[in-house]
Amino acid sequence: MSKKNRMKILITVLIILLFHISDLQSQWHPYDVYRCGAKGVAAGGAFTAVADDISAVYFNPAGLIHAKFPSIFYTMDAQIKFQGRFDPKMKLTYQVPAILGFIYPLRNKHMTVIGFAIDSPFQRKIPKEFAVYKFAPQISFEIIKNLAIGINIGLNYATYSKANSSEGLGWGFQAGLLYYPDKEFRIGLNYQSKIKIHWDTHGYDFDVEETFPDILTSGIAYALTSQLVGSIDIEFQNWKGIEYIKNGIDEAPVDKIDIGLFKTIHPHIGIMFLEKSSGAHLRTGFYTDSFIEYNSVGELLNRTQLLWTIGIGAFALKVFKIEASLTDSYLTHLINNDNNKIETLQITIEYRFGAVYAKEKNVTKHKSPIKEEPSSSTNQMDQNTTGTNTSSSNQVDQDGLNTGVSNSRKEE
Repeated sequence: MSKKNRMKILITVLIILLFHISDLQSQWHPYDVYRCGAKGVAAGGAFTAVADDISAVYFNPAGLIHAKFPSIFYTMDAQIKFQGRFDPKMKLTYQVPAILGFIYPLRNKHMTVIGFAIDSPFQRKIPKEFAVYKFAPQISFEIIKNLAIGINIGLNYATYSKANSSEGLGWGFQAGLLYYPDKEFRIGLNYQSKIKIHWDTHGYDFDVEETFPDILTSGIAYALTSQLVGSIDIEFQNWKGIEYIKNGIDEAPVDKIDIGLFKTIHPHIGIMFLEKSSGAHLRTGFYTDSFIEYNSVGELLNRTQLLWTIGIGAFALKVFKIEASLTDSYLTHLINNDNNKIETLQITIEYRFGAVYAKEKNVTKHKSPIKEEPSSSTNQMDQNTTGTNTSSSNQVDQDGLNTGVSNSRKEE
């Protein structure tokens, strides 16, 4: 090989290495707050005070106290981005898993539930380039009558595929409270701590540490009728708390991110309805969210997203619970031009050990009007998320959701 060719190869390698470095290290990269769990998402993300299934892993870990049976659960999602209003071209990406884990109720006087879950609090999937995954043990229990707490502390793993699969590690925690003073009303509070990631710079002479925003959410839920439940959440995303420290200098664009209502403070509204004839649980909702990105000239924009959600849930064979949700920003783009025209589909499957034997074992015999259960005759859900018990005594409660449930757990 000639000296000239060797020089060309060397220059090419150096350019590739410099490009690799610049991908991750040149500037802070935008990402999204990602919501996991089909049931909670289907209700517009207004789930902090409901938190009655495995979606509680993300929305409020205190809600895991409602678990009656050991279970394993799995959620996957897919996203489609439309290139134009009437353009058939689209981009598709998917994630497996969005949530994966298990829970186990100990059935002691504090109704303690333990478990382990993998979920993803932050992502930017289209283009598919960035995600933070949390690996965390879970625990929830009743601290005093009608008040439960849930905590998870875990390892966070970040990957940035645009930068040749750069990786990072960090720690964070989540804590939630759930107050259920009566059978129709609930209050929830959830805090996701800041997550500090130390990026692997592949041996180069610089350090990069990134801090992701902490998020505080409060919510209320109320059973309007025996079949209809309404819920409202207010979510605060602390984008002013982010950091992107490279060689000791913070390069996070904090001063360029707009804050305020619909920018960092986001309302969530959800409606959950039991359709008695079929036993199907229907859910819908609206919420706003932040979508931060650089435009074509390098300006950082915080574009408010208006999102509509819809979903359905049902039991199969008494032990399988299936939830599906669709989050739409394409149709709502007709109302809000800032929407990114992405459709997100989530499907959650939960398997509950021993649920099929619950009737014989007499696991639950309460009459809480705020619960959800499969019918022994239809194998579908016959109770609203926070609805009224309209079935006969041969039904088996699965999710127990409030004071009545707590009391029944204690009696066991």
